[in-house]
Amino acid sequence: MDEEVTRDPHIELVLDEEGFRRLRSLWDEVLFKADHRYPFQSYEWCKAWWDAFGAGNQLRILVVFDGPLCLGICPLYLKSVGPFKQLAFLCPDRSDYLDFIARGGVRDIVIGQVLSYLASRADDWDLFVLNNICWSDKEREFFLAAAKKNGLEVASRAYTKSPYIHINMTWDEYLAATGKKKRVRKKERRILRGGDIEVVHFKGSENDKCGPAENLFEEAKSIERRTWKYIEGNPRLQGDCKTEQFFQDVFKSFMKRGWLDLWFALVGGTPRAYAFSFVFDNKVFAYNSGYDNSFSRYRLGSLLLINRIRDAFENKLEEYDFLRGEEEYKFEWTNNTRRINEYVLFNRRISSAVGARILVKMKWSLARSALLKNLRYKIKTFLSRRGMHSRE
Repeated sequence: MDEEVTRDPHIELVLDEEGFRRLRSLWDEVLFKADHRYPFQSYEWCKAWWDAFGAGNQLRILVVFDGPLCLGICPLYLKSVGPFKQLAFLCPDRSDYLDFIARGGVRDIVIGQVLSYLASRADDWDLFVLNNICWSDKEREFFLAAAKKNGLEVASRAYTKSPYIHINMTWDEYLAATGKKKRVRKKERRILRGGDIEVVHFKGSENDKCGPAENLFEEAKSIERRTWKYIEGNPRLQGDCKTEQFFQDVFKSFMKRGWLDLWFALVGGTPRAYAFSFVFDNKVFAYNSGYDNSFSRYRLGSLLLINRIRDAFENKLEEYDFLRGEEEYKFEWTNNTRRINEYVLFNRRISSAVGARILVKMKWSLARSALLKNLRYKIKTFLSRRGMHSRE
């Protein structure tokens, strides 16, 4: 980093909405100088989630300073889980990656300061849940060592993987290198011959055809109501007013920043499939997609996926990230994966140890049980036979 660090950092705690709003410009400054940069760490994403889901919880944003220089931000909130007090990153349930936000070169200082601060205030919390964490072995080892140094315990588990395509060649070169050239082009031609099909792309705020973000969000919602996930009671974009408020705010703010990448497949001029990603830090984060179940024979999800990946290559982006989940269709495109882990930090108070055992270890044991594994396998097999993708 360019600024000189005196190595005498301190933490300021933000507890209210006004303090949260005042962090906006500082948040951008730190995030875009960080080693890890995800759209799920952006001010817009975190603020949209807090506005929608924050009621009944307490803000606990830790801002690490070295003199006047902000080194990092740890955007947490505190909630009650039964008798236990649990800390977590903002937006833990809708973010594919979460992490501390720290300027490049001072990440270890930021994490060390946060853990020291939490250890000194152990009466205020029982558990700190860090989910959807993507760290290198070195970063993981540092976190575990820093926790131990501060007298904190850590439980961890491997959660899932995130497949991704590293883009370092042209689209044609990639297809040739992976042996997909004929197959992909043949598939695309076959889909397009199946009817009056058109692909429409709305990219950030630079396309005159975009229209209001609210209209695009409503169009995606309308399609989702005809997807298999909605029919089976598991929609992504809707279902309650808080979820709809969150995604509508994300659509608006991300479009304004040029981060929203939205695609529609039309059959006979009517939208029948959608897909949206976030283009952030020169990478594509492929977040969600869906198609009208009555038009499944057209394979519109596959058509949009081909177009989205090709677009990333043609625009010379660095990466196409499929995000978390090990669905089979992702591995048709790449063998590269990132490991996603979950960590739970707890202190040595009795309530903390009991909370860790009840809320974490029992939950993880159930997740590993043979019964649930068998159930997940049956569901996965069923969906695979129907040609469904978890994000479609």
